[in-house]
Amino acid sequence: MVSKAVENGETVTRVEPLSEAGRVEELARMLSGVAVTESSKQHAQEMLRLARGSKTAIG
Repeated sequence: MVSKAVENGETVTRVEPLSEAGRVEELARMLSGVAVTESSKQHAQEMLRLARGSKTAIG
């Protein structure tokens, strides 16, 4: 996950790897806004599954 913050008057950027569950949660949050729903989690899981399938088909 990429995040930005201001610390001591400077902008700091952080990059942190996500677990599979973290990827689902973050993608679900982006899909639904602040409140993550079961539906948004299911959509996120499907998107990740389809993305994995397309990588396999290409590479």
